[in-house]
Parts: sequence; structure tokens; C-alpha cells
Amino acid sequence: MNPREPVWERGLRAWLQFWFDQPSVTALAFLRIAAGIVLFYSLFIYSFDLSSHLSSSGWGDLAMLRQSDPVAWPYSIFDWFASAWWIWIVHLLSILTAGALVLGVLPPLTGALSLLFYLSYGHRNPAVMVDLDALLVMLLIYLTLAPCGRVMSLELRLFPERRRHPLLPLEPDPPRPPWGSFILRALQVQLCLFYFMSGLGSLVPDWLSGSLLLPPGLAERGLPLGLETFREVSAWPAGMARLLTLLALFYPVLVWLPRFRHLVLGVMALVHFVVGVMWGTLAFNAAMIAMQVVFVDDELLEWVRHRAGPLLTLPWLPQTRL
Repeated sequence: MNPREPVWERGLRAWLQFWFDQPSVTALAFLRIAAGIVLFYSLFIYSFDLSSHLSSSGWGDLAMLRQSDPVAWPYSIFDWFASAWWIWIVHLLSILTAGALVLGVLPPLTGALSLLFYLSYGHRNPAVMVDLDALLVMLLIYLTLAPCGRVMSLELRLFPERRRHPLLPLEPDPPRPPWGSFILRALQVQLCLFYFMSGLGSLVPDWLSGSLLLPPGLAERGLPLGLETFREVSAWPAGMARLLTLLALFYPVLVWLPRFRHLVLGVMALVHFVVGVMWGTLAFNAAMIAMQVVFVDDELLEWVRHRAGPLLTLPWLPQTRL
């Protein structure tokens, strides 16, 4: 760095380096696999009550439900088909597309198709949309634009000419386009904003007192503790609620510090797992755990990739084109 260089030029160079530095394509690949698994699970759950939610003879009037959709033009593929048989065909195609995204078969195409399919469910019946759906839509948009198929992808086996070293089972130095770094940084910033806004929203007396920490349904299921146990030790709910609020508020600061990064990521993963079990929202919290991978150090991800990569790229598959 030139000491005589103006401050604004050094600041601009540091700003551009932050957004367009060498990205971790391994982090994007892990995010693709994890988010794709959650997407596959979410679509599979639809199968148990598909006709009731999406067919014209279901439990709700589709015209009335459509009025509750905040989108001005609620496009849905299911509007093309009236019979339940065709709705099932589209549903199976969406599940297969999600599976192809997990395996890394043309991620830009399968990601865009998965986004189109998944939006069609919500626009067909907005009443079935939950927080998980909004999170998955956001992740699918990012993954469609990101180079998430450069490693740990079946595409590397189907199109070996796209690799620098087609004869090797793993890509030792995968290409890292600068737009991948921008998308990864955008995901990191958005995750920090998510936690910070969640922490600000928790600064209310009902939450800080701990009365909202334990869902009422937990006592009915008996997992893992009943409400009476927490009432006997009244300081525990309030203390845990305030600790979670502080963790959400300071996450955007601590996660950028290398010394505390992995500790914070581990604590947040544990918190999301416990909350998912307590509130019965394992799919949503699994997606939130998957998003933590965007902050994991690239060296650790590369270590995992070189051990799990041969399984994820299916080395027994012949290297032939589609």
C-alpha cells in the first residue's frame, strides 16, 4: 500500500476488496446442499395434504385466498392445471428439481426452477405460507445467482470439460468469480441484519420477562420440560430471554471477529436446534443453521470438502455428457 495514496482511494480499494475479494465457493456449495435438503423436505411435507391445499376442491376458496396475497400479480404454475392428477405431476417435478439442486445438477437452472415452483405453492394458496417459505425463497434467489456448483457438484461429473483438471476427482483450485464474493458478502450482511432486527424486536417487556420463551404446547408434549418447572425457577426464563436478546444484538459484531467467530456460530447453531425442538420449527431453524456456513473459515470448509467431496461428486458415475 502506497503511504502517499489518498485516504479516499485506500478506503475505496478496501471497500471493493470487501465485496469482490476471492469468494469461498465451498461455502456456497455447502449452503446449496443444506438449503436444498430443507427445500426437499418442505416440498415432501406438502405431499401429505397436497389436494386439500392446492386443488380447486380443497378446503379454501382459491379466489378468496388469492385476495390475501400481497403480490400484485400472484403467478402460479398450478393455475394452468385444474385436475388433481396434473397438480401431482407438477409437485413431483418440483421435488425432483429440488433433489437435482442438492446434487448440483446445473444449479443456476435447477435453482431458478425451484424458485419458480416454490413461489407457485405460496401464490396458489397464500394461507399455507410460513416464515420458512420466505427464508427459502431468499436463499433460492441467492443460490440461483451464485456460483454454488463449482465444487461438490454432480455437474462436475456430467460436464468434465468445465473443470480445469477433468481427470482429477476434486477440483484443487476451483474458479472463484468475483460476483460469488459479492453474493456471499450480501448473505453475510443480510444474516447480520436479520439477527440485529430480531434482537431489537425482542426488547419488549413480554419477551424480556421470559413469559414468551416457552411455548404453551411444550407442556402438552412434555418436551423437554413443563411450564411448572420454569415457574418454580422464575429467574431462568427471564435470564435466558435476555441472553438470547443480547446474543442476537451483538451477533453482527462478534461474528466478524476471528477470535469469537466459530464460538458464536456454534452457540447460534445450538440455540436454533433447541428452539426448533421446543417450538416444533425444526425446518426453519435448520435453514438458519445452514446459513451460518457463510461465516465459516474457508480453510475449515476446504478440509471438510476434501474428505466429503468424493462422496458428494459420486466418483462411480462415468464422466459423460447429458
